[in-house]
Amino acid sequence: MFCAIVIAYCARTYRAAAVIEEATVPSTVVGLPSWVFWGIGVPWVVATLFTILFAMRGIADVEQDHDHE
Repeated sequence: MFCAIVIAYCARTYRAAAVIEEATVPSTVVGLPSWVFWGIGVPWVVATLFTILFAMRGIADVEQDHDHE
């Protein structure tokens, strides 16, 4: 899902930024073009946090029954 969001957002905003006259300075967030920050950086951070939380809370340890004699 995050991959689709990244591709769609970046494609839309990159094309829009390319149409803007080259003489203008692109808008930036923390030194990155805004479409890179919002289209790639933020979804990656959200996906990473989701993965960490799921691994810590969503996956339960299951004791294996080794008494199969």
